[in-house]
Amino acid sequence: MTLANRAVLASLFLFSCLTAANAQQTRSPLLNQVDSLSTPKLSADLPVPSPEKPVINNAPELKRTNKMAYQLYNKQQDFDSHPDAKVIGYDVFPGAVPVTAPRVTQTLTIPVHVGSQGYTDNLYIVQTRLHPTGLYIPAGEKVTISIKDADIKRHLIARIGVHNDDVTHLDKFTRIPLNLTKNMVLWKKETEVYSPYGGLLLIAVPDTSTLKEINITVKDAVKAPYFKLGETSEKKWIASIRNNPAPWAQLTTDNLVLTVPSARIRKLDNPVKLMQFWDEVMNADADLAAIPQKRRHQEHIVVDSDVAHGYMFTTLDKITVPNDKSCEWMLDEAFIRLHGSWGAFHELGHRHQYWPFEDYSTQEVTVNLYTMYIYDKVLHQGMYRHEGMETHEQVLEKIKAYLSSPTTNYNNWRRDPFLALAMYIQLVEKFGWDAIKKVNTIYRETPKGQFPANDQQKLDFRFATLCKATNSNLSHFFEVWKIPVSATAKKQAESYKEWFPEELAAYK
Repeated sequence: MTLANRAVLASLFLFSCLTAANAQQTRSPLLNQVDSLSTPKLSADLPVPSPEKPVINNAPELKRTNKMAYQLYNKQQDFDSHPDAKVIGYDVFPGAVPVTAPRVTQTLTIPVHVGSQGYTDNLYIVQTRLHPTGLYIPAGEKVTISIKDADIKRHLIARIGVHNDDVTHLDKFTRIPLNLTKNMVLWKKETEVYSPYGGLLLIAVPDTSTLKEINITVKDAVKAPYFKLGETSEKKWIASIRNNPAPWAQLTTDNLVLTVPSARIRKLDNPVKLMQFWDEVMNADADLAAIPQKRRHQEHIVVDSDVAHGYMFTTLDKITVPNDKSCEWMLDEAFIRLHGSWGAFHELGHRHQYWPFEDYSTQEVTVNLYTMYIYDKVLHQGMYRHEGMETHEQVLEKIKAYLSSPTTNYNNWRRDPFLALAMYIQLVEKFGWDAIKKVNTIYRETPKGQFPANDQQKLDFRFATLCKATNSNLSHFFEVWKIPVSATAKKQAESYKEWFPEELAAYK
């Protein structure tokens, strides 16, 4: 199919979607026209992306037409009405299950863990929390899930797959670039679930649920490599579990779920040491965040062949990381304990920031306090671990270059997260990590009715909280850094003894 033809189809598809009265009840005549123009079906024309043959998508016209073409293909196939359908490229990603792999029936009792831990406390929304099952649903196969009568009205959802990012905006992609997950509500005693993509089976439970555990029976699924710290026998893991036939694996603790390609863990001999390490990281993050180490729910790190934003990123439901060396390091306890992983520690830091008190100027700054804390307290390598900030002297040099510039201003501070981090490093050097813990404790104990309403209020609250946590008047410190704290906030800090770092006396 030529680019021009694909553009015509895409435009017709978009218009048909807009004019259809109800996509579930009324089929747009224009959509029928699109179908008639697409002979043979788009499945014969769409490129099947793969790591060896990525689809190049590096122009605005390509992005528009490719997005619409893949969406049209999904629309044509009507996957919701065809349980045995398989999307093109499913065998490349997320991957095929061997035909000879046993289909099993398992009864599971899954402890329910729901509730917010801070990341979305200022959004006032109900989220669902994903609970792994250790099972995989092959593409185009029906699996039956049975639940208790009492749970029918609990709004439980079967989530098939974990890769829910649309990546049609990337300059190239190596997998079908749409959301590859399927959600099916468990609204009756027995529900047949299926997916054209295939994927790990998870049970999504609303944050508002009072359930303590889920009891389900899953029929005709495939076993995935699944390890739960404290429950799974390492001996059995090595002997059989790591070789379970599903293409995706999950390594879990009560704190964290790592979802990785099964090929990455086939030779993993020490899942206990590995997940104990990640628990150390999660516990340290909890300590700095001033939350209990016992989590309300697990956090999720998901490996994807195409990362939708940047190198790694965090969304409301997960952290996404690439299937490259960083994935290899993440699964190598000896390596990561020795070398760390700034990116992974950074993204986990985002899961621990208390977002009602963060804004544009700090969300990529205070997150690295968590990163440095892990290097310092878990890896015992100190906090100077980022390139260009590997010693106190390098940090001070960076600060003096900023303060000596004739264009020094708050906007420059806001645009450079590592410059802003240098300011926090000075506070940690003087007052220790306990000062940051006290700040986070104050944040957590602040009633929602007293949350700052805008960026200036957040800045003033941050200043006042740091003064209280350090028992110091930091007015001149903030002034030299060109941070525009209000006169009212400075006035309130006058009851504390002034502190200013001697190494910056020339700039006061």
